[in-house]
Amino acid sequence: MAVRPTFASRDEMIGALRDSGCRLTRQRLAIIDYLVRREDHPRARQIHRALQGRRTEPSLATVYNTLSRLVELGMLREMEFDARDNRFDTNLRPHLNLVCEKCGAISDCVGAPAVRPAAILKREGFQSTGFRLEFYGLCSHCRSSDRPAGGTSRSRT
Repeated sequence: MAVRPTFASRDEMIGALRDSGCRLTRQRLAIIDYLVRREDHPRARQIHRALQGRRTEPSLATVYNTLSRLVELGMLREMEFDARDNRFDTNLRPHLNLVCEKCGAISDCVGAPAVRPAAILKREGFQSTGFRLEFYGLCSHCRSSDRPAGGTSRSRT
């Protein structure tokens, strides 16, 4: 049985920011509106580029600060990488991520993983604050393209 993803709604994000004392500027609302329409794990700079040229164009610092605040408030999950820009995941339910090593696309694998984290935690007596599980490889688009393997993961999104 497939598990539906859990995403924070626009109203939940706005409420969390408001309750934390954060001013709800047009720029922050534009960032939230961008996030709630996406499932592709955007980078901060990607969000900034997408909102450029609009009346509500936020500065890059505003994008980073808003994302950081939403992560602190539990409305987003930050995916940290050593060799790549951090990405932001709006799916708050524990899930698997599929990371393409060629184009950098990240997608959610919706459904219960074969390994049950709760069973592992119980067996090991470990108290978890969260988990992250990723599969690395090539997405279907890159597998079917002529592009040579080993490319940079910064070329897409």
